[in-house]
Amino acid sequence: MASFVTSLSNAQIAALSTTTINSLRATDVQALTVSQIGALSGTQLNNLSAAGEAALSVTQITGFNSQVAPSLSVTMILALAVTQADAMTSSVLGGLTTSALNSLTAAELQGLSSSQVGGLTSTQISNLNTTFFTNLTTTALGALSTTQLQGLTTAQINGMTATMTALNALKVARLSTTQLANIATTTLNSLSTTQVQSLSSTQVAALTSTEVNALSTSNIQAIASNAFTGMTTTTISQMTTTALNSLSTTQIYTGVDSARLLEIFDRAHPRAH
Repeated sequence: MASFVTSLSNAQIAALSTTTINSLRATDVQALTVSQIGALSGTQLNNLSAAGEAALSVTQITGFNSQVAPSLSVTMILALAVTQADAMTSSVLGGLTTSALNSLTAAELQGLSSSQVGGLTSTQISNLNTTFFTNLTTTALGALSTTQLQGLTTAQINGMTATMTALNALKVARLSTTQLANIATTTLNSLSTTQVQSLSSTQVAALTSTEVNALSTSNIQAIASNAFTGMTTTTISQMTTTALNSLSTTQIYTGVDSARLLEIFDRAHPRAH
């Protein structure tokens, strides 16, 4: 039957019933050209037998038509081997449903390239589960665009605690104040000093006293003096003595007005009066 299948035109392939598709043997599927694979609909691909799907080569999978991506079932995606799943083009991945994307295994996620992750839409990004981001490589995470990052939920960002350093300073500087005000202290403190230095005064103003108090000495001192001006009086009044003593002279005298300067001095040196 393999020779018969290869003799079919793309139009004839597209017209095959799901019953016929399901009856294709592994050798029949292996004989299909990339062009013929591209002619298959999502419904046809979903109806390949387990043996037929397993027979798909990496080269054939690159031929998947991106227009059929939204109709690919979770069952079909789950049945793909790691090498098969990672062979899907960025345009196909960008068309998959959230459920299909969330069905990818840890090994499959770890195999995704920067271009594949970069091709995901903001809608897809905002609906992915936290384990999706936990399992991405640092290289793939670093490929997230500003638009994609700003679409992340607090839970998703907190799932990236171990890999937050993969984001360059410019991307950290694009995180919204809502994101910064709600992320876990461990996630915030996982930022490198270079990333903390990129925070704007508006972002610093969004930090809660709990977040500031949880920062390491090096990260507190990494807040740029001009950004430190954004820290509210309320936040400063709730800073611990340890946090206050971590402030550098430059931060205090460049970024704080006289009223707040006196408050910092009084709280850091309560016996000075």
